[in-house]
Amino acid sequence: MKTLISVLLSLLLSGCAVAHSSFTESTPLLTATVVPASSHDPAGDNIVLPVNARTGEVTTLRSTRSVPYTRETVSRNNRKTQEIRDHVESGTVITVAVTQTDAGQQALTLRVQHTCPPQIKTFTPGSNPDARIDLPSVRSFSLQKTLVVQEGEMVRIRSEGMTADCAFPRIDVHPTA
Repeated sequence: MKTLISVLLSLLLSGCAVAHSSFTESTPLLTATVVPASSHDPAGDNIVLPVNARTGEVTTLRSTRSVPYTRETVSRNNRKTQEIRDHVESGTVITVAVTQTDAGQQALTLRVQHTCPPQIKTFTPGSNPDARIDLPSVRSFSLQKTLVVQEGEMVRIRSEGMTADCAFPRIDVHPTA
């Protein structure tokens, strides 16, 4: 009976993990705007990540963290015989491609992927620490946009309405020649 329950629970958890890993919602929480060269917006308490993107190249900024967990445990005769491990990655990945337009402007194509860290559940002391990850709590947000900028302008990416447990830094993308 215990073996049957263990197998069913493992299948249920791994099914949730597989179904959830492809969950991405497009949201207005991430915004990208062009900031004029003459404008100065102090960062205040915000973290600002500057990204220098060269014309004709693809620039990627990766600020992620990986958390291991046990995806499945196989038991036979009340003994653990196999353990399948996996990981959950959270953080921000930004890809920027800058191209020169015919009008002397620059077109920035942005792809931003932000994944919130998983919530950690509290179990009894001495339990497997990998089992404390709440996979359904992992949320992912994305933004894809192309913006045209003049020389000296930059693109500012920020979030609105995200909670502290899913913090997103302000990112300033500076196109360079």
